[in-house]
Amino acid sequence: MIQRCFGMAILLLLFSNGYSQSNWELKKDKDGIQIYTAKITNSNIRSVKVVSTVKAYLSEFVAFIMDIEKQKDWSASTKETHILKHIGKNEIFYRSEISIPWPISNRDIVVDLKVSQQPLTKIISIECIAIPDSFPEQKNIVRIKHSYSFWVITPQPNGMINLEYTISLDPGGSIPNWLFNIFSTQAPYDSFKKMREKINDHVYLNNTIDFIKN
Repeated sequence: MIQRCFGMAILLLLFSNGYSQSNWELKKDKDGIQIYTAKITNSNIRSVKVVSTVKAYLSEFVAFIMDIEKQKDWSASTKETHILKHIGKNEIFYRSEISIPWPISNRDIVVDLKVSQQPLTKIISIECIAIPDSFPEQKNIVRIKHSYSFWVITPQPNGMINLEYTISLDPGGSIPNWLFNIFSTQAPYDSFKKMREKINDHVYLNNTIDFIKN
């Protein structure tokens, strides 16, 4: 537990310092999806930010994000996901495996996902923190041990919401720059484009969640 908290503190410090430098570089701007990347100095941690909008109610979006088992249907390169534990209505532990082109080993990550909402502005935050020791490591799969991502979902008129998603992680092991460039630009673009299609599936339409106000 001490090791987890120490690692988390270091990652959050790097995350905060990296973003405070305003060193985001726009890499892709297409179909209303902007992809930015940043490299935190003197670390292996890479950062990606995605900004976009989607037509959905807040509760529909939260229901979509918390539908962990279907994450592979829209999140690029996700091979499988499954819930490990429900902590409460607004918090989930889950594991995700990411497909990497051969001969590089697949990665997996164990995540603590927690949703919160500001009562006055109705802005939603979704925090995702790697908890690598919460599930046994699998053979021939590299465990991502340092990752922190954060959603900010802001309601807009006419049933639209603004999305800002940032992630900082150390992918572990050795990954060529060309491959990281694919995962930090094309993969987020593909994921958000697919997400905008899937979120309008009838499964999520008019979905209500008791801890989320639209």
